Amino acid sequence: MSKKGLTVLLILLLAATLRFYKLGQNPPSLDWDEASIGYNAYSLLKTGKDEYGNSWPISIRSFNDYKPPLYTYLTIPSVALFGLTEFAVRFPSALAGTLTVLLTYFLVKELFGKKSSVIAAITALLLAISPWHLQFSRVAFEANLALLLFVLSVYLFLRAMDTASPYYHGGAAVAFVATMYSYHSARAVVPLFLLVMAVIFRKRLLQQTRAVVVALVVGVILMLPMGVTLTRGAAQARFATVSVFTNPGLFTREEERLSRQEEFRKKDQGTFASLLHHRWLVLTQIISENYFDHFNLEFLFLRGDGIGRHNVVGMGLLYFWELPFLIAGAYYLVKNKEKSLHVVLPWLLVAPAASALTTQSPHAVRSLLMLPIPQIITAYGIIQIIKALKKYRYALVLIGVVVCMNFVYYLQLYYIHTPIERSHDWQYGYKQLVEKVSAVKEEVNEVIITTKYDQPYIYFLFYGKVDPAWYQTVAETGSLGFENYFFRTIQYERDRQVKNAVIVGARHEIPDSAPIFDTIQFLDGKEAFRLVKT
Repeated sequence: MSKKGLTVLLILLLAATLRFYKLGQNPPSLDWDEASIGYNAYSLLKTGKDEYGNSWPISIRSFNDYKPPLYTYLTIPSVALFGLTEFAVRFPSALAGTLTVLLTYFLVKELFGKKSSVIAAITALLLAISPWHLQFSRVAFEANLALLLFVLSVYLFLRAMDTASPYYHGGAAVAFVATMYSYHSARAVVPLFLLVMAVIFRKRLLQQTRAVVVALVVGVILMLPMGVTLTRGAAQARFATVSVFTNPGLFTREEERLSRQEEFRKKDQGTFASLLHHRWLVLTQIISENYFDHFNLEFLFLRGDGIGRHNVVGMGLLYFWELPFLIAGAYYLVKNKEKSLHVVLPWLLVAPAASALTTQSPHAVRSLLMLPIPQIITAYGIIQIIKALKKYRYALVLIGVVVCMNFVYYLQLYYIHTPIERSHDWQYGYKQLVEKVSAVKEEVNEVIITTKYDQPYIYFLFYGKVDPAWYQTVAETGSLGFENYFFRTIQYERDRQVKNAVIVGARHEIPDSAPIFDTIQFLDGKEAFRLVKT
C-alpha cells in the first residue's frame, strides 16, 4: 500500500473509532426524535407501516413534524441487525459520518487538482476530529446523513463538469435529490446551491446539454413524490413551527389584527401598505441577523448555539486553535486566486440560508451543511503557515503539542463532563423509568406519567418494544395513553385520588410529603422523576 493510501486508511480508522466508540452509551440517552426514528424503523420492519399505519410514507409523521424519510428507512436494516437499541438507531449516522470523512478527501482532491493529496489528507483529518461533525455523527440526526449526501453530490457534480459523463450528471442528480429527502434544511440549500453553480459553470453546462437533460429528467422524476407531500398542509407543519414568518411574537397584536382585517385593508390602503412595509423591514433585519450570526466567533469557537444537545460543555463547534489557520487559509485562497473558491465560497455562503429563516438561530444542526468548508479553508491555511515556519521547527512542534492537548481536552469534555452536566438535555432517565414501571404495571390499574420532559409515550413504545401492528390501531390517541399508561401534566392532589395507581412526576410536581417509593436521577444527581403509588 502506498503512503497516501496508508494515510487515508489511518484517518478513516480514526474517524470510525471516534464515531463508534461507546456509541450506544454516549450521549447518555436517546432524545425523543431518535426514539421516534428507531420505533418507526421498527414498525416499518415489522409491518411495512409507520407508527400511524401509513404504508412506506414519503414523510414520517412522528410528532406531527413530518420528518424526511431517508434516515428512518436506513435505520431499518440496522434495527434488523442489532435490534431496537440505541446503537442501532445511531449506527447509520456514525457510518455516514465516517464515510463523509472519506468522501471529503476525494472532494478536496477534485477541488484542488491532482497534486492536492496533502491538503486533502489534512482536511479529512480535521473533519475526523471536528467537534461539530463528531457531535452529530454520534446521534441519529438526519442532518448528518444529508451532509454525507451533499458532499457526495458536489463531488459527482465536479466530476461531471470535468468529464461531461451522463453517468456523473445522473449520479449527481440522484445524490442532490436524496439530500433533500434526508433533511428539511437541504430543501432550501440544495436548490440555491445548484442555481449558483449553474451560473458559475454555465459555459460547461451549455457544452454538455445532453448529459444535463438526463440529469434534469432524473431529478424531476425523483422529486415528484416530495413535491406532492410539500403541497399538503400537514407536511408544511415543520416549517410553520420553526419559521420566522410564522413566529407569533414577531409583531404586536395590533399589527397582527390589522393585517388580517379585510375591512381595514379596503378603507385605508396607505396605512395598510405602510404596515406591510414595516413588517418586511422587520423580517429582513431578523433574517439578516440570523444569517450573519452563523459566522460569529461565539457561535463557531466559544459556545455553539446554546442548545445542550448540540455541543460539548465549555467549547464551540470548532477548536479555538483553528481560528488563525482559518483566517490564513481564507487570505491565501483569495491571494492565490484558487479556482476552488468558485465552489468553496458559494457553498459556505449558501449553507446557512435555511437556518437564517428559522427561529433559534444560529443553529448548529440546520447549518451543518457548512461543513467541511471550514476544514478545507483551515487545511489550506495550515499548509501556508507550515511553509512560512519551515525554518522554525520548534514553533511547529509547539503548535502540534497545543493541537494534541486541545484534542485530548475535547475528548475529556465529551466523554466525562458533558454526559453528567447535560444528561437532562438528552431526556436521560426514560429508559430506567420504563424498566421500573414495566415491573409493576400489571399490579396497578393506571400508570400516570408526566409530560414535563415531552413525548414520554415514544420511550414506552421504544424500550417496551410495543407490537407495532397493535399500536397502529390506537396511534391517534397513543401520545395521551395506551394500555394502562396515561401521559399528562401531573396534578398531584387530583391524581392521588386514583386508586391503585403509580404516579410518575418531575421533582416539582410531587411534594416531598408524598409516599415516594422510588426516584430516578439525572447523571448530575438531580432528581428527574419521582414515583408514587396510591
